[in-house]
Amino acid sequence: MRIPARRGRDGREPHSTVTALHEALDIAQTTRPGGAASLIATALEELDPRRTTPPVADVQGRLVDRLSR
Repeated sequence: MRIPARRGRDGREPHSTVTALHEALDIAQTTRPGGAASLIATALEELDPRRTTPPVADVQGRLVDRLSR
């Protein structure tokens, strides 16, 4: 799984990055301290400019929920 290059920063819809982040969170949930951490960090960086859009806010909320457990 890869984060689509420059999604979210070039004016395009961040859908692919949001999907990749959801997938990375699924992996992290099942593997715990697995290899999804760098993917999650990259996706969050790419999505930061769009953090107030509903799909991005939703996946970031899911991440916060996951981290608080």
